[in-house]
Amino acid sequence: MTDHYECAGCAKKFKTTDAVDGFSQGYKAGFLCPYCHVNLEENGQSDGFDNMAFGYSFWAFTLVLYYLMQGRSIVDWFEPSIANEISSFLVFWLPMCIAFLGYNRNAILKKRIVYTKKVAGRHNLEK
Repeated sequence: MTDHYECAGCAKKFKTTDAVDGFSQGYKAGFLCPYCHVNLEENGQSDGFDNMAFGYSFWAFTLVLYYLMQGRSIVDWFEPSIANEISSFLVFWLPMCIAFLGYNRNAILKKRIVYTKKVAGRHNLEK
C-alpha cells in the first residue's frame, strides 16, 4: 500500500515520494507538485475511511454496542467485573470487525489518496 497525493492545482495524483522538496526550490513551507510545480501542503484529509463500505455505520454501531454493554456481561471468566464486561463486548464486536475488514479488504489494501491544498500567501525565500 502506498500513499499518493492529489494536487490541488492540476488534480493529478502522484506518489508521496515523488513530491519535490519546496525548500530546495526557494519555498519556506510545503512541497511542489512534480507536474505543475504548485506549492502544496497536506490538507489533513484522506480518502482512507471514506472508501470503506459501511465504515461510518460500523463505528456508530460500535459506539452504540459499547454503551449498551456497559454494566452488563454475558461471560464470567475473570475475577474483576470490568474484565468480564470487556470480554463480553469483544465477543460481540470481534466477529463484526473481522467481517468488516474482510468485506473492505480491497479498500484497505489499495493506495490511499492524501488531499492537498495550495500554500496560503507567498512563502518564497527569494522574494
